[in-house]
Amino acid sequence: MTTGHHVEVDSPVHGQTPKDAKPTVDPAEVRQQCEKVLADPLFSHSRRYSELLKYIVEKTLEGQHECLKERIIGIEVFGRTPDYNTNQDATVRVAITEVRKRLVRYFEAPQHRNDMRIIVPAGAYVAEFVPAHADLPAVKQALQQRWRRYLYVGVTAGVVVLVLGFWGARRLTPSPTIDQFWAPMLEKQGPVPILMGEPVSATPAPPPAGVATDSAASDSSLSKFISRQVNFPIAELNAANSIGSFLAQKGIHSAIRLAQSATLSELHGTPVIVLGSYPNEWALRLGSGLRFRFQQNATGSLNWIEDTSSPGKVWSVNLDAPIKQVPSEYALITRALDPTTGQWWIGIGGTTVLGTLGSYPMLLDPAAVSALTSTLPRGWERKNVQIVVEFKMVDGSLGASRVVGTNVW
Repeated sequence: MTTGHHVEVDSPVHGQTPKDAKPTVDPAEVRQQCEKVLADPLFSHSRRYSELLKYIVEKTLEGQHECLKERIIGIEVFGRTPDYNTNQDATVRVAITEVRKRLVRYFEAPQHRNDMRIIVPAGAYVAEFVPAHADLPAVKQALQQRWRRYLYVGVTAGVVVLVLGFWGARRLTPSPTIDQFWAPMLEKQGPVPILMGEPVSATPAPPPAGVATDSAASDSSLSKFISRQVNFPIAELNAANSIGSFLAQKGIHSAIRLAQSATLSELHGTPVIVLGSYPNEWALRLGSGLRFRFQQNATGSLNWIEDTSSPGKVWSVNLDAPIKQVPSEYALITRALDPTTGQWWIGIGGTTVLGTLGSYPMLLDPAAVSALTSTLPRGWERKNVQIVVEFKMVDGSLGASRVVGTNVW
């Protein structure tokens, strides 16, 4: 479809673009229109949406469609690392959805209805440019026909694959990934203990005599913020209940207990689930010999996860830091066979309780477990696993997460 100054861009599903897309529009005219859109409050008040739109328009005009893929956009526009997990981090997908909505609102305003339009079709990151005074119903129909063409090809191919593989798939389909992760607990006959630390105040204890504090805690500190949360005293109990309900759905009974009440002799006879880090002594004892493990300074104001195979590599959180200055929280997920007890254990804990509360739901959701384990090497299902997860924080709220460390042995 080439009408007047329209850019003809065949944009397949999921951001794939053909090599023969030929822009026939005046780039200067498009850039001028883009600047007008970016100056509108719909975009001028949001740096992330304006930068995303400008990037998409520029790459489309330059024909650099290979740059208009979710991962590349995440790296170049939102500063993600090259190995970031797009399954766990939906930043780009969320942002492009909002950009589409704002473009529609902008061009539906009476004063802009006859302007050149910038469109980012659903399912792609390549822009379409519709000239001023174009026949919009005709344009929309042409776009719909184009997308039907791509969908038809994709659906047809999918049907063929399904028909050919149906019988084999029924016989060879493995257990869901979530069941593979929890397998050591799902094979247990008796109740599975869920050990949680004793509820305590988040505020670090006074330092021992002669030990200087790292910084003066204030009312705006992370520790104060945590202690003011309504559900803090029972936060891990809520997590334990959720895990217990999940196991019950699988036909497995569980028993929630305080970690301090469990003995080593008891753990010789059963696999166990351990929630939290400090002050859960079993999270520390069972994980003491592993590559990734929890550490804490003398005053209790600094918690971190260390990588013993890489001296100096740590993921730390300062509980005395102002809440607005805490960029990240971390969690450590462990599934390992303990050589002392001869039993499997699953540990779910954060450097603070926030990390615990952010990580345990990931292990109860099939899609999240699949995303987490997608970073692991083949055969992890039968091995010991450790995963370090980073959660971005904004004023005490957990945001996007990503895997920053893994160990399989």
